[in-house]
Formats: sequence, C-alpha cells, structure tokens
Amino acid sequence: MTDPAHKYTDRDVRELPYLTQIAYTYLDAYHGDFEFLLDAKRIHAYQGVLSIATIRGVLNCMRADPRWAGYLPIAPSCVSPGLVTPRLRTVNLQRPARIKLNARFKMPYLMSTWPTAQVVHMLNRDRTELWWYPHVLEYRWVPAAYCGGLRWRTNYLMMLHDIPADRRLCLRCVAIYEGGK
Repeated sequence: MTDPAHKYTDRDVRELPYLTQIAYTYLDAYHGDFEFLLDAKRIHAYQGVLSIATIRGVLNCMRADPRWAGYLPIAPSCVSPGLVTPRLRTVNLQRPARIKLNARFKMPYLMSTWPTAQVVHMLNRDRTELWWYPHVLEYRWVPAAYCGGLRWRTNYLMMLHDIPADRRLCLRCVAIYEGGK
C-alpha cells in the first residue's frame, strides 16, 4: 500500500472507528525514532485521544512499516463502489526466506554455456547447494567449483558427465582437488 492513491483520509477515520483503535495499538507498540510518531505517542499517553488528522497521519505511516502494513485494510475512499475490498495477508516474519535442501549432485563437471569459454571446472559437491524460496515458489542452485570460480552465474552454467573435446579442464580445480585428498 505505498501507492499515494491509497492514503487514508479524514473521512475514512471518521466513518470507521476501528481505524482509531488500530492506530492506538500501533503507537503503543512503536519504538522507532520518527518524530511525528513519537509526538503522537506522547500526546496519546497524556491526553488519551488524538485528533482525526493525527490518527490519519499515524495510519499512513503504518503503511510504510512492513510489520504492520498487513493489518491495515484498504482505505475505503480509494475503492470503487462496485468493487469488493480484498483481504490483506499479514506478513509472517518467522517464515524463512529460503530453505537449504539436502541434495547430492552426481555430475562431476561444471561449465559455462558461453561459446567463448574454454575451461570446464570440477564441481565441488560439498559446497554446491540447492535452495527452496517459498515466497516465489522456486528452486535455485548455488554451484561451487573447486577453484572458486563460477559461484553465482547460474543462468549460464550447466553440469556435465564428460569434458567436451573443445574444452579443457581447469588446472586450479585439479590442483586444489588433488591437494585436498
């Protein structure tokens, strides 16, 4: 709800009394350093009530806070009369951004798909990882060669069983692999 067209108005605050309670709850839990919210929190603590304009300002500040934005309904003033207001999901801060999966890669070599690349790297199976990103519902792999090259260029990489005739094996990968045995 960062679109300026979705800002709360004084009319929204007057017609929907539960918005006032949401603003008070937010102020009670607020521990930031934004001066407007600190002043509103102080006034609420001493006087017990806030003006309509101040409540509207607190609600519009809440829209920028990702921990609280999910608790806010869409402002009624920005919804067309024929549309139904969708429910907003709350943000689950405990959900992991990614999950490391236990995977074992069988192919021993890794190479770039660029036609100018001449080297095939040895895949470090212990450092190569497979991740699941639940918020976008996709898998991503993070390959690792023994020499440390090609770590983040996954769009242009492929795994191989054998070394192609027009490519050569990375000498650093071989040296590190044989030195680690």
